[in-house]
Amino acid sequence: MKKFLSAVFFTGTVLYGTLPAYALGLQEAFELAVKNHEAVLIARESIAQSEFGIDKAFSNLLPTVTVEGTYTRFSDKKTQSGFLLQPEDSSLLELRLEQPIYSGGKSLSFLRQARKKLIDSKKGLEEVREEIIIFTCR
Repeated sequence: MKKFLSAVFFTGTVLYGTLPAYALGLQEAFELAVKNHEAVLIARESIAQSEFGIDKAFSNLLPTVTVEGTYTRFSDKKTQSGFLLQPEDSSLLELRLEQPIYSGGKSLSFLRQARKKLIDSKKGLEEVREEIIIFTCR
């Protein structure tokens, strides 16, 4: 078993040593550095979160719809002197639509803040890209 592992190791090192080296151009180095750097991925995630924040802030401006329903089935009908006291079944469906008329500008303020955060996140991504390019040049 040891001979087999050493043969595999030796073959791998010989093959690896004979592979041609690949030189990167400056533009390729920049593209790879910006594409794969952790700070860029974090900045992109920040942009995605900011976009979701805009959606959330906008949803506060929309009406709220609520639907509720119940159904009850009783064991039997109950009547007394021809009057129905308890039916065989009972159901209820309720639809509610709520829209605040005025909230003191709070919802619009949240939307403006979310849009500003998106702009800041995009600027942050550009700053991170520039820093990585400068670092790659060194």
